[in-house]
Amino acid sequence: MRILLGIILFTVPFGCVKRTLSISTTPDNALVWLNDREVGRTPLRVEFLYYGEYDIRIQHDESESIMTTRWIRSPWWDMPFVDIAAEAVPFELNANPVWHFDLQPRNDNLNDLVNRANGFRSREIGE
Repeated sequence: MRILLGIILFTVPFGCVKRTLSISTTPDNALVWLNDREVGRTPLRVEFLYYGEYDIRIQHDESESIMTTRWIRSPWWDMPFVDIAAEAVPFELNANPVWHFDLQPRNDNLNDLVNRANGFRSREIGE
C-alpha cells in the first residue's frame, strides 16, 4: 500500500507558480536594469522570484534615461500560507505584470544649450 501511494504521489503532476515580468518601451531596444542587474533590451520578459519594490534604470541612445521604482504586488494565491497550496495544485499559476515606459527624445543640440545658458545668465545679471 505504501509503495502504491508513493508511486501515485510521484506520478501526479504538481503545478507550479510562474512569475514573469514584461517590460516594453517606446521606442524599442532600450537597455533595462532591474535592481542594478542588466536584464536585456526591450521588449523583454524576465522571470522574478520576489514581489515588492524594484529599482529600474532604462537607457536608450536617442532618448533621455529613466531611473525610477515600481512595485510588483502579489496575487491572492501567492500570499503567505496560501502559496503552499498553490504550489501543490495540478496546474500552473502565472503572475505576469506588464510595465510600459514612454521615453522622451534626447535634446543634445549644442546651440540650444548655449542659448538657454545665455538666457539664464542674462536673467541673473539683470540685463
